[in-house]
Amino acid sequence: MPKRPDPQRPLRLERDNLDELITLAEAEHGPITPEEIHERRDLLRRTRDEQRASDTSS
Repeated sequence: MPKRPDPQRPLRLERDNLDELITLAEAEHGPITPEEIHERRDLLRRTRDEQRASDTSS
């Protein structure tokens, strides 16, 4: 029987990516504010959306 896709996987990947961005930013610049976290989350989403758009136009 084929494995079912995990619907939570994309959310876990996004959370892991965001955690990595936060860790890297804090290591480089010290603790960051919630506003900076929000900005980086938005950047991650925009980048992901742009990649999806370029994948579908190829």
